[in-house]
Amino acid sequence: MTTENPYAAPASQTSDSVSDPKEVLRDMQPVYFPGPASAGGFLFGPLASVVFIHHNFKALGNVDGANKTIFFGAIILLLLLVILAFLPENFPRLIIPFITALITRLIVEKNQLTKQVIEESPFLTSQSIWRVLWIGLVCLAVMFVVLIVYMFILDGFGIIDLGLE
Repeated sequence: MTTENPYAAPASQTSDSVSDPKEVLRDMQPVYFPGPASAGGFLFGPLASVVFIHHNFKALGNVDGANKTIFFGAIILLLLLVILAFLPENFPRLIIPFITALITRLIVEKNQLTKQVIEESPFLTSQSIWRVLWIGLVCLAVMFVVLIVYMFILDGFGIIDLGLE
């Protein structure tokens, strides 16, 4: 008679059986929690949201989701550029950041992972808040350059008047 339990889970390598903890950390994928990703989208704009969502899909191995994020993110950013130039002066300024943060949070929680799942996973770790800040600032700078060039183009075609002459 054997003492082995036929219903037991198969043996696998756990983090306790690895001699070097750096090996485990190397295999862990840093992802953006829903809170920091949505806060980054609110503070730094929709381009930052696209970057955070794209990164999470890549970290989770969802290449199709990452590609769709780039495609639909580019379309949304282009639509925003067109729409922003024609919004009235009294349009509430916080609507677009709130919508960006809400959509970012919903995508990260529904199509990727919740904070609880990330914290409980042995293969995922939180992306540093400093990285959120750094990526957000870079995205914000890129968007400012794009907006300035776009405004000069619109002024050049006479669609808007920047009063530079």
